[in-house]
Amino acid sequence: MPPIPGYLIFITLVLVVLPSIATIFIRLALYQHVFLLEEKVRRLINRQSPGQKPKILEELERRFRETSKNLDQVNTAALIDQIYSQEKVWGFTCEQIDYFCRILPNLLLAFGLLGTFLGITLNLGVLSQTINQTNINNVGSLVAELKKPLEGMSIAFTTSLTGLFFSTFLTLFNWLKNTSFAKYRLICSLEDYLDKVVPLVHLRQVLMLI
Repeated sequence: MPPIPGYLIFITLVLVVLPSIATIFIRLALYQHVFLLEEKVRRLINRQSPGQKPKILEELERRFRETSKNLDQVNTAALIDQIYSQEKVWGFTCEQIDYFCRILPNLLLAFGLLGTFLGITLNLGVLSQTINQTNINNVGSLVAELKKPLEGMSIAFTTSLTGLFFSTFLTLFNWLKNTSFAKYRLICSLEDYLDKVVPLVHLRQVLMLI
């Protein structure tokens, strides 16, 4: 089997392998971040010590108090969505990370096909040149000359196979670390926190001022 061409190795590493590894780490970081936030909010609701209060709760309480001064009824769902959209992990918002992790498996398939078509196109050029330069009357020599470009075309399919493998793996990993479900649990906890805890705290502060 001939060695894999350098351009196929480069395309496979840069467009398939490295983005897949990075996505695994960033998806895991997002899942753990949202999961820990939800756990801390639940501990607050249950009157347990959550440790240091998350910044998202401090911002949510501040915005809730400001909004409740001007409105009789606060749209807590819209307020939570707005605050959550600003939450960041590794410098990216949670929504950006979740969207990137969802579309990457499809991009990996496209990158794998890109490498395959590039390899086939280059080998077809070599194949055409070989046929033109080889004496067609000498069948044995022609077959020997055609063997190398044909093997190169078969190697070109390794990028598609690699892209398919990582795409399948990331799809399963996204299912196991379902950040959409973790986000849903966090938002439900935040709504519960606003409905139960924040009004009581606000009421106590008002009574202390009377």
